[in-house]
Amino acid sequence: MEWMERKAGTARNLAIAAPSGDFSTLPLCVDLDGTLLATDSLHEAAVAACMADPRVVLSLPGWLAQGKARLKEELARRWDFDPAHLPYHREFLAYLQEQKAQGRMLVLATAADRRIAQKIADHLSIFDEVIASDGRNNLGGAAKAAALVERFGSKGFIYAGNASTDVAVWREAAARWHSIFRRARRRWRFSRCSMRSSPIMAAGSISPRMQRLVRR
Repeated sequence: MEWMERKAGTARNLAIAAPSGDFSTLPLCVDLDGTLLATDSLHEAAVAACMADPRVVLSLPGWLAQGKARLKEELARRWDFDPAHLPYHREFLAYLQEQKAQGRMLVLATAADRRIAQKIADHLSIFDEVIASDGRNNLGGAAKAAALVERFGSKGFIYAGNASTDVAVWREAAARWHSIFRRARRRWRFSRCSMRSSPIMAAGSISPRMQRLVRR
């Protein structure tokens, strides 16, 4: 466990652990909220929609009753945002851009609505595919794991995530990136996951040491 400063939305100097084996050729599937972004897009969409039209608050229970995917879809439709202004984990994003330049397949795999995910993917121009919720199917947890296994096979991909809902995905991944941040006195703590079903590849943000390890 190591401590790090949080500066301008960037998590720095994370502890890392390199797995045995070469995973450099596997697709790297990346979660959006809390992993690529230092925020939750659903919360951002909800606040923006309600501020733009307070009557949206009255519609929330009805949308949620139809499923979380429907709620996300309706809020995404009402969120007009500029992806350039979102808070990204910049060091992790820089690593993804480097991997893309080296020819690696990158997939944005998120439970966020497709409208939001695709807009961010189009802005960043590094993702080969987007796998996301679609208004009918909420692609979180086991549903995301099933979608990735269907696309790449079990142990056929690496997954970067940050939440307990990602455990189902990590079980199917060949290796995983995992970061948990807890705020304490304006500092942030990283904890390694102890799950044994797949090796820990690295965590959240990239240091030169991490880059050397991942290339092995």
